[in-house]
Amino acid sequence: MSDDDVLSNFEWNQVESGFEYLNNGLLSILAFRPDRTPCSIGTAFLIVENGRRAVAISAAHVFLGGVDAAQRHPARHHPTALEEFLPQSECFSVDGGKLLAIHLSDSRAEACIVEQVVIDQSKDIAIFSLRAQNEEVSPINFNTFLLGGPIPKIRDIVFAAGFAEMKTLSSEVAGAHHRFSTQRRLLVRCGRIKALHPDGHIGCRGPCIETTIPIFSGMSGGPVFNLGKDGEKIEPFGILCTDPDEPDELKNDRSRAGSSIVSLLPLEIVSSSVDRRETLVQLDDLRVIGGETA
Repeated sequence: MSDDDVLSNFEWNQVESGFEYLNNGLLSILAFRPDRTPCSIGTAFLIVENGRRAVAISAAHVFLGGVDAAQRHPARHHPTALEEFLPQSECFSVDGGKLLAIHLSDSRAEACIVEQVVIDQSKDIAIFSLRAQNEEVSPINFNTFLLGGPIPKIRDIVFAAGFAEMKTLSSEVAGAHHRFSTQRRLLVRCGRIKALHPDGHIGCRGPCIETTIPIFSGMSGGPVFNLGKDGEKIEPFGILCTDPDEPDELKNDRSRAGSSIVSLLPLEIVSSSVDRRETLVQLDDLRVIGGETA
C-alpha cells in the first residue's frame, strides 16, 4: 500500500477496520475515587503474559497525573494533565483494588489487579504488572506486542492506537462488592513524523518524536508502531505521550496536522527469533509503587 493510499492525501487518517484484534493486546487503566466511583484514565499495551499474569507499558503521567488525581481528590483538571501542572501530593496507591487494568477479548472482560508500577517520569514511561482477580479461572487470551520496531525518520508514516470516549456508565457499591460498567472505543490513526526531539519536548524529557496524528486524552499510553507486512506482529517503538488541548472538531479534522508527542522506548534487543524476543528497557529516573521493592 502506498503512502497516498494510507493517508488519502490527508495530514493524518483514521483506520476504521482491520485492527479490532488489538483489543486483546491493549488495556484501559481504571482508578477509583474516594467515593469508590471508577474513573477511566488511559491506555496501556501488553508485553509479557502467562495467561493469568502479565506485564504492560503505559505513559508515566497516566499514573502520576491521572490515577493520583482520581484517587485523592475531586477532579479540578483533566485526568491526564501533566504532573508538573498539578498540586504536589503523595503518590497513588495500588492497594485494595484501587487501580485496575481492563482487558477485553471476544466477549470476555477482565478487571485485572495492578500489583506494581515502575515509573521513569523523565521519559514518561511506566511498566506495571497485573493479574486476574480470580487466578482459578481459565487463562485470559492476552495478546502481547514485540518491542523494538525501527525508529522512523521525518516524513515516515506511523500508526498509533489507544482508547477514546472512555467513561463510566454505571456504578453500584454494596459493602465489599462493586458492580460497574464502562465504555471505550478503540481508535487507530496514522500520520507522518513532523520532528525528532532527541533531548525531549513538552511533557517528555527523554528522546521523543512529534507526529501529525491528533490524539484524545484516553489514548495516552497507547503504542506507536510502523505497519508491517501481513501476518507480522506489531512492534511498537514508542508510547503516546502528550497532545495539545484542543476542541474535538480540530482533532477530527484530517486536513489539519496534529502535534502529538511520542516517547521513544529506550530499548536494547538482547536476542530475537521469529516468535520470541528478549529486550531490555533502560529506565533511569525510577519510582516503584506497590509490590516488593527490596
